[in-house]
Amino acid sequence: MTFHGGFTEQILFSQWNTKTASAFIGSWIIIFLVAVLYEGLKTIRDQLAKREARCKCEEQGERPSSL
Repeated sequence: MTFHGGFTEQILFSQWNTKTASAFIGSWIIIFLVAVLYEGLKTIRDQLAKREARCKCEEQGERPSSL
């Protein structure tokens, strides 16, 4: 593994090559936004699972456990 300060890179796929600094920065922004979207969807999924577990416990008359 080596380090360098260039911006001409292949990112994830052979078709995703950056030739300019602006393309490299744009790729950073795209990757960051995809990561934020992924984490947001994961949080929403967890909240929905907790809500569903809480509703099932209330239907059965049980006290909800901490998830």
